[in-house]
Amino acid sequence: MADTARQGDLVRWLQRLCGPGERDPEGIARDHAWLDGPNRSLLTEQDPPYPPQLAAVAGMPPALFVEGDPAALSRPQVAIVGSRAATAAGR
Repeated sequence: MADTARQGDLVRWLQRLCGPGERDPEGIARDHAWLDGPNRSLLTEQDPPYPPQLAAVAGMPPALFVEGDPAALSRPQVAIVGSRAATAAGR
């Protein structure tokens, strides 16, 4: 991440993701270090590549950590939802 203005924006976003009284400087440093890796980004709900289908969901995440091409989030997708430990009612 070469652009220091963008770095500052990312740090502010990471700080805002913490709840009141939950500041975690080490966690923010780890997140920032992860974002320094190749082909990684943080998408906020205001970023154009943020998936519109996800933005339409109540309680959607305010930001996404992305590894790879963020444009892939707007392509057709399949989701498989299940449980590793199903309850008796779910069997």
